[in-house]
Amino acid sequence: MKPGLTRTEIFLLILVFLAGGRGSHGSESTSTGTVPFIFDDNRVFAELAFVRPDGNLRKTFAFVDLGTAVMVLDERLREELQVDKQKFLSFRMGDLEVQVDSSAVETDSHLGVTGRDGKRNVPVEAVLSGSVLKNYQVVFDYTKRTLTIAKPDALKGNGDAVPCRVNPKTGLISVTAVIADQSWALAIDPGSAYSWIRNDVAERWVKAHPDWKRGTGAVGEANMQTRTDGAEARAIILRLPEVRLGSLELKQIGVLGIAPEAPPFPPAPGENKVQGNFFDWYSKKAPEPVIGWLGGNVLKGFRLMIDFPWQMTYWEREKDLDPHDLDQVGVTLEKRNDGYFIAGITEKDGKPTVDAIRVGDKLIQIDNITVTDATRGAVFAALHGKPGTVRMLIVERDGKQLTLPAKVVSF
Repeated sequence: MKPGLTRTEIFLLILVFLAGGRGSHGSESTSTGTVPFIFDDNRVFAELAFVRPDGNLRKTFAFVDLGTAVMVLDERLREELQVDKQKFLSFRMGDLEVQVDSSAVETDSHLGVTGRDGKRNVPVEAVLSGSVLKNYQVVFDYTKRTLTIAKPDALKGNGDAVPCRVNPKTGLISVTAVIADQSWALAIDPGSAYSWIRNDVAERWVKAHPDWKRGTGAVGEANMQTRTDGAEARAIILRLPEVRLGSLELKQIGVLGIAPEAPPFPPAPGENKVQGNFFDWYSKKAPEPVIGWLGGNVLKGFRLMIDFPWQMTYWEREKDLDPHDLDQVGVTLEKRNDGYFIAGITEKDGKPTVDAIRVGDKLIQIDNITVTDATRGAVFAALHGKPGTVRMLIVERDGKQLTLPAKVVSF
């Protein structure tokens, strides 16, 4: 044998090495995908790129909601993508392509509008559901405003490790929370703007700890559904001194104790309608019966990684949570087809916190913020502030517009 390698042999070895390096790098790059998201109303709206039948990409924003059981598309987007003619719906998040069985995609024509900087100008055309994400590692980086999904074992978790359970059908997860030395099952729901608890449990807590109650009637992001059933106007605001998830300690957490009725439709495909209240219905989507969930008011303080395949969550604290997040003008809103209306006046210590505003008033403007031009998050932000600050509200009552003062109250 020759004592050494010729120049040609060395050159060929270099080519093989470089080719192998490129192949390895390509495999790694397609194991993860990261996209920006709009954070509005304590909710995540991620930028997705759907693959059209001609191979071109159609970018849009999707509401990321583990509480939605299936992928949802706006009716017009579904037609544009010709979903019914394709076996799979494909979209890209960064370099990673995701495929969803077209038969499992539902349609909705009222997915809403969001926007950056509180301006209501970005249509939401899809819902990215837990049933799609449950096969991946998923990272919500609330500080960087990015959403990352990765194939199993591609990412390493950082922060406090908290085991979770996963509903294999819907992808909704639950964890064990310790509150007042008692263990409870809570869902983790990035699609919910605020943390909600079933009312009977909240009332038990208030009976044992009267100082936990801060008011009656949802305000701010706790008023997240703005429905016309009156449930949010009757709900109670609580501030929990401590919630422990394994080694993770959460302090002064705001929750809403509420008792809505169960929706008139099944919680997930293949499930029956639920007789009972909203949380009985919601629990059918969760891995187990839950008393409620931790929502965006908690999650936004973290870089949260949900490792679905290994049923583990990782909580890397990025900022302290705000114990004054519900310092608001004391009104509960409801959303109708023609705008926001006052559904209730929030009470504190048994007394109404706003005098001039009446139930039924249509909300037109908050200081210089016109409600019709603002996102939900911007509306609640305009009603937020330092306790004692006076907001000037323009409302419509009996066909006339009135400009009325309303003070911000600490809840």
